[in-house]
Amino acid sequence: EIQELFTKFSDKMAQLYLYQRAMNDIAKKEYQQLEEHTKLLEERPELQEYSSAYHNMFFSNAKDGQNLRFSMKVHSVDDRKMSVVLHKNKQYQWLLAEAYEEFEDFLESAYAYAGYTDNNFWPLNDYGSISLGELENKSFDWHTKRAKEKRDTPHSILSRFRQVYPELVDIEPNNALQVNLKLAIVLVEHLRHIIVHKGGVATEKEKFIEQVLKKA
Repeated sequence: EIQELFTKFSDKMAQLYLYQRAMNDIAKKEYQQLEEHTKLLEERPELQEYSSAYHNMFFSNAKDGQNLRFSMKVHSVDDRKMSVVLHKNKQYQWLLAEAYEEFEDFLESAYAYAGYTDNNFWPLNDYGSISLGELENKSFDWHTKRAKEKRDTPHSILSRFRQVYPELVDIEPNNALQVNLKLAIVLVEHLRHIIVHKGGVATEKEKFIEQVLKKA
């Protein structure tokens, strides 16, 4: 049932929310500790020379197993504050990427369900070279496989949903959230690509913005 598919999706999203909350709590506590450390240094400036954190990095030499130092970093309190912020941001990026992938999986499952329960829902080319007689015996798993092979997902799937349910076309730009949902999906899709393939860094921001707006 479609409700089972949505429950599976919402359970995964709930777990991502828990990860986000845990990451946020850890970052807050760490940042607050550094803020207290900053206040202590203001009250006792003679401790300034002892306030830095020293990080030695080693690797094990494959030839003899000895530990070899390859880097040493010295971080001030301000450096450590920035590290907390950047680390939290990095974690949030991966949560966003994972959430988008779960969203794509749910759309494919929902589209498979729509085609499985109503043979008239899908465009004919989505069924491939198959006769109507053969279609009656095709399982939900078969429909799921076909949905995953559909080109330009999730946008081709969303386009079909918009055709069948015109209210989606109205609510995407005009809703109580005051968010253009069509634009938001495209934006997160492109963010996910940059997070996964480029470490979350958009080197050509104007080009990135242009691509998002053009596709939306």
